[in-house]
Amino acid sequence: MSVNTLFVPNNDHIYCGALTIDGTNIPSSIVSGPWTPTLTIVSGIASSSLANQYSFYYQIGNIVTAVAKIQYTSAVGKGIFNMSLPIARDAGNFTNAAQVIGSCVTNDNVNVGGPLAGVCDAIVSSQNVQCNIAPDPSEPGTCLVNAIFTYSIV
Repeated sequence: MSVNTLFVPNNDHIYCGALTIDGTNIPSSIVSGPWTPTLTIVSGIASSSLANQYSFYYQIGNIVTAVAKIQYTSAVGKGIFNMSLPIARDAGNFTNAAQVIGSCVTNDNVNVGGPLAGVCDAIVSSQNVQCNIAPDPSEPGTCLVNAIFTYSIV
């Protein structure tokens, strides 16, 4: 492996010059940093309770991976919310839900009966991601959701 340049201009981003691994050129930039997603309630979440706790992303070449910790108060049924992307797709809107690969899970210390799992998918005809948390038959309560998803910008 050889790296021609590697420098950190600030604490939020790392840029890499020409990087070669076993003779293969790797995309010339690695970018990472915090991001504040726009969040929208779809269903199963109490009004005005959806809030970003912390989120960040990293991009290597054309691939972006995003991680977010979201808090909400559950209501009745499956908790579904939409999230904006940290980096817009050069290719435009998603055309297939499988263009985003991701999952989400609640912390096990929430008061809705333990950890709940779900998926993150692309919303077709948009540049947003939808997170679906499995319903819990117990009483509503505060949920902390950890979501991670990956997509291509091209």
